[in-house]
Amino acid sequence: MTEVPFPALSKERPGAEGVLSTWFVAEGETVRADQLLAEVQVDKVAAEVPAPCPGVVHLLVKEDEAVTQGSPIARIDRGSNPRLEPLPREGGRGSRRGAGWRRPSS
Repeated sequence: MTEVPFPALSKERPGAEGVLSTWFVAEGETVRADQLLAEVQVDKVAAEVPAPCPGVVHLLVKEDEAVTQGSPIARIDRGSNPRLEPLPREGGRGSRRGAGWRRPSS
């Protein structure tokens, strides 16, 4: 399992508490790497939290709950997720056309 930490947004106060404002995913949902998971806030600074890897997300914190920076807010189980493969890109290098994920054929 991969832990998703509450980001350290306050450099002046390491270990300060923040609030998990919004979840953009549900418990048990399959997510992609870099998919937006949540929005957090510390001292009027908001930040988005992306998934560090693909897998099934398990939420550890409720919305509007206070959390210490660096503490885990979710875990991603990579073993529960069918292996995801990137789709081939079309249109040459840097093209976003055709980008995405698919499950490998059995």
